[in-house]
Amino acid sequence: MTEFVIADSQGQKNDFLVSLAEALAVDGCRAVLWSAATSSLSETWRQRGWLSFKTTWPKRAGSVWPWRWLWSLGLGIRLILARRRTGVKTVVCLGSGAKLLISRVARRLKFRVIWLELPNFRYEALGRNLRRYQRLAALARLVCFSVTSKLTLSDLGVSDKNLTLIWPGIDASVFQNQISMFQNLARQNYTTSRQKFFTIGTILDFTEPQRSEVLMRALAEARVIVPHLRLIVIGDGEARQQARWLSRQLGLANAVWLVGSQSDLKKWYANFDLFIVSSATPGLDDFVVALAAMVNGVPVIAPRDLSLEDCFLSGQAGWLLSLADPAELSEAIIKLEQDTLTRKELATNARRVAQEFFALSRVKEEFKKVLNG
Repeated sequence: MTEFVIADSQGQKNDFLVSLAEALAVDGCRAVLWSAATSSLSETWRQRGWLSFKTTWPKRAGSVWPWRWLWSLGLGIRLILARRRTGVKTVVCLGSGAKLLISRVARRLKFRVIWLELPNFRYEALGRNLRRYQRLAALARLVCFSVTSKLTLSDLGVSDKNLTLIWPGIDASVFQNQISMFQNLARQNYTTSRQKFFTIGTILDFTEPQRSEVLMRALAEARVIVPHLRLIVIGDGEARQQARWLSRQLGLANAVWLVGSQSDLKKWYANFDLFIVSSATPGLDDFVVALAAMVNGVPVIAPRDLSLEDCFLSGQAGWLLSLADPAELSEAIIKLEQDTLTRKELATNARRVAQEFFALSRVKEEFKKVLNG
C-alpha cells in the first residue's frame, strides 16, 4: 500500500477531503494524518480507524525563526522515520501553518510537497507571511479547487507550472435518496398541512457569520406572492436561537424549520424544490452540498464571485446572486416557484453537470497523478 502524509495545521471539518481519502484508500493509497489531537479532521480519522498522529503546531507560523526551525526540524525527523518505515515520499499540506513550516525541510529531504488551496482561503490574512508564502510556493505543487483560486494565485506571482486545477467532486450514489423526512418531522410537533409546500433548503453553520437574516427577510417578502413557501435550515450553533427569534418576529414561525445538525444529509436533498448555498465564504464542503443538491435535480442559488461559478455553466445549472439583498433573493425565489419550465431546465442541467463533470472518481484519478508527480 502506498502512503502519503497529510499535514493539517488548519484542523477544520472537511468532508470532501475525507471522501477523497476513502476513494484513494480503495486504490491502495493511504493518507496518514498529522494534525492536532483535538481537531475535527483528526477525530474523523480516528472514528474511521485510519492512521493519524498528534502534531503540535505553533500558534503562529511566522514565529521568531529559531523556534520555527526547531518545529520544522522535528517534523523533518518524523518524515525521515516515516519514509524508513513505509516508504512515504509525499507530504500534502493543509493550512498555511503546515505549508510555511514543512515545505522547505521536506524538499531538502527529497519529499514531494503538495499544497491544498481551499476556495475560501483569504491570502490577505497572511499579512507579513504573504511574501514567504509566495516564495515557498515555488517548492510545491499547488492544487486549486476553483478557477478563482487559481487566478488569485497567478496574480500573486505563483508560476502556472506549479498550479493544478482539480474541480471538486462527489460520489453521486452516496447522496441520491428518495426517503421523505417530512413525515417524521410532522410527528415531532412541526406544524404542517395537506397543502403542497415549495420547500427551500439550506445548510448554515451558526457559529460563523451567515446570511440567515437575509434568507428570512427574503422569505417573508416572497411569501406575500407565494404564501406556501417553507424554509428548512440544517445546522447548529450559538446563533440558532437568535435565528429562531427572528423567524417569529417576521411571522415565519410555521414557515421556517430549524432542524439542527443532521448526520445523514442525503435524506434531505430529494425533498427540496430549491437549495441555497448560504455561507458567506463558501469552502470545499459548500461545493459538496451544492453538488449533492444538483445530483438530486434540485436547482441551486449560490453567492456570486466566490468560486462556485465553476459548477453552474453560466447560469445553465444554477443561479448566482449577491445574496446580500433580500429583495434580489426574494425575486429569484418567486421566479423559480412560478416558472416551472425554468425550474425543470435548471434541475435537468444540474443533475447532468454534477454527474458528468463533478464525479469523485475523476477527482481521485487526477489527484493520484499529482501524488505520483
